Amino acid sequence: MTAGAEYRVLGPLEVRLDGQTVQVSGARQQRILAALLLAEGRVTTRDQLAEAVWDGEPPTTAKHQLHNGVARIRKTFTVAGLADPIETVPAGYRLRIDPAAYDLAVFHELVADGRRTAVGGNPSAAASTLRRALGLWRGVPLAGVAGRWLERVVTRLVEQRLAVLEECIDHELAIGRYRQLIADLDELVTKYPFRERLVAQQMVALHRCGRRAEALGAYGRLAARLREELGIDPGPDLQRLRVALLRDDAVWAVG
Repeated sequence: MTAGAEYRVLGPLEVRLDGQTVQVSGARQQRILAALLLAEGRVTTRDQLAEAVWDGEPPTTAKHQLHNGVARIRKTFTVAGLADPIETVPAGYRLRIDPAAYDLAVFHELVADGRRTAVGGNPSAAASTLRRALGLWRGVPLAGVAGRWLERVVTRLVEQRLAVLEECIDHELAIGRYRQLIADLDELVTKYPFRERLVAQQMVALHRCGRRAEALGAYGRLAARLREELGIDPGPDLQRLRVALLRDDAVWAVG
């Protein structure tokens, strides 16, 4: 394994060797490499690669074209001085890379560490670890690599990030970072107006800063939006939080 090789998918697809970008050109090669990376060390079958490359409509020459695409990636790596990390197996291909040099694997490991720390009763350390995980994101995953299959994967990754962000905010609320969070939560609620957990977190932060009317206003805006656009009411957790705020009860966590 080549020292200094790094792989990034939490933003535009990047391969870097000793700080220099290794340019993998061609839409087919980029889709193949993206699919191999997203497998996180597991075997990717030729059928799975065909799905990623041709969105379920592979040509009759798909096997040959995949072989050629993998060969081009290998050549790109070799020219850059990077040892070939692609292993050919009977079912397809596997990418052998150091998880510590792959941003998605590091993200997953940090999230797991943060959750273990939270279970151990240290919300401050948990929040710090989760912030490190979130800091690995450079934008939309695999930005610039097209395809319906990849779009579905990207949607799942973005949802994972949002869930981790919400967990992190819960821990930060638990240790009293109310004022520091209000601006971020305003922006997040604007971007994701139907995520009730974010609205709940916004309400808690505002309430704890002595801004109860604004906290209740956040609930009212969500309730109106839900009724107008979806014909539903906020969920029971958010309704209970509203009642707690009306009674001025202590509100610490919303998870």
